[in-house]
Amino acid sequence: MYLVTVDPSLGVVAAPRAEEDRDAPTVAALEGCGFQWHAGVQAYLLSTLEAHERRNAAVDVARMLRYGYQHTVCMS
Repeated sequence: MYLVTVDPSLGVVAAPRAEEDRDAPTVAALEGCGFQWHAGVQAYLLSTLEAHERRNAAVDVARMLRYGYQHTVCMS
């Protein structure tokens, strides 16, 4: 399960619920989209986008995680 959200200071956030959600194919896909793991937040962050691009990117990554990698996704 992943929580996907937009944070004003962090950018697009994709946070796994548990360590086992960080399987190799999912990690490769997130990193391929430009996300980087942030150990302090325990989430993948995409902070390179302009503010107006972030919501669409969050929706896109949520769809990818849900339909491409079969994760349950919660968006906020």
